[in-house]
Amino acid sequence: MNIPESQGENEQIVNCLELRDAVILAKRSDAYRSIRNQLADFKPYDVWEDEDHIVVEFILKEYEGMGIKASIESLALFILAKQQHILVDARIVKPDREGTNIEVKSLLFPIVNFAVPIPPLNSDA
Repeated sequence: MNIPESQGENEQIVNCLELRDAVILAKRSDAYRSIRNQLADFKPYDVWEDEDHIVVEFILKEYEGMGIKASIESLALFILAKQQHILVDARIVKPDREGTNIEVKSLLFPIVNFAVPIPPLNSDA
């Protein structure tokens, strides 16, 4: 079945509105307010969706004197359930002080914290 062009355009408009609404919901959350002063920019760096979730991504400021030489930026990710329009998690993702691990910290569930090694940039494997 062919979808008329006007319906396709309407679908794109609805999709843009959903993404905009997700940004608004993320910015109204307590999790966002708790890290607002750490953001490099108040505008999201990226917004994307999968089948069930919308993710709003912000870049965090780099802290002077930390000495991090990692190739990874510090991020704040806000994950919203698409159908329910609610925030299901908010996480900080950043390199550790040595730049050897990525630390992941949940802003909604403080006991959910973990670290994973940063893979080498020029691996011969």
